[in-house]
Amino acid sequence: MHPVAIQVFRGLKGRLAPCLPGNIAAALDCSANTFAVKWSESEGNPDSYTALAIGNDGSHLTCNTSSTACTISSLTCGITYSIDVTTANINCATITTTRSSQDQIHMVSGVDWQGVMRSCNSTGSYCTFSSLSCGQAYTLNVQGLTDTCMSELSTSMNLLTAPCVPTHMTADVDCETYVTWDSARGATGYTVHAECSGGHNATCTSSDTNCAVLDLTCGQDYTMVVLANHDICVSLASEHIPLWKNVEKVKEYE
Repeated sequence: MHPVAIQVFRGLKGRLAPCLPGNIAAALDCSANTFAVKWSESEGNPDSYTALAIGNDGSHLTCNTSSTACTISSLTCGITYSIDVTTANINCATITTTRSSQDQIHMVSGVDWQGVMRSCNSTGSYCTFSSLSCGQAYTLNVQGLTDTCMSELSTSMNLLTAPCVPTHMTADVDCETYVTWDSARGATGYTVHAECSGGHNATCTSSDTNCAVLDLTCGQDYTMVVLANHDICVSLASEHIPLWKNVEKVKEYE
């Protein structure tokens, strides 16, 4: 009988890669600038997990844990992040969420001394208010908004709108023309303009609610208006009043 050679193969032992974790979720905390990331435990009992926040600017932020949740901190405003969960063996799963998206809206709020707020919105770097009151001081702030978060308020600045239009202007005609009007909110000064159809113009200025217009030409038709002003702005013109320069007549208009 011939001998028979028998070769015995011993089994090789190895560790299989962990299975993918499921139910991955990331909760954004806008005030703390963090993602709280959690997932279901993988079969295969990996020693640890790493959650990564990958920004659209190429930045990477991570947190490590042996459990199924960790918090990624120090997020940067204005960046869109993708969230990856990995182990030492495989890339497990990916979800995408946002810290601050590119379609951010800027809301500008203006609050007056009574606490009444007006606002305007813009996706650019400016916006226009359509309903501010004349002669009013406002405190302005800008805030960034997305569908999930809002930024902190910007440094505030003060705005004083243009003075209100002066009203009830009257003109007493004598050797000189004495003009009066009611005070306008927000005004620190006034200018009266007298314009003649023949081309002659005259003005007077005052910090009070009256002034005398000198050097008007006799026998001429004039139209007079008054404008209010402060250090920055000028109001719209008051209603025009007609005036006939004749030293024998006195006229009053309201």
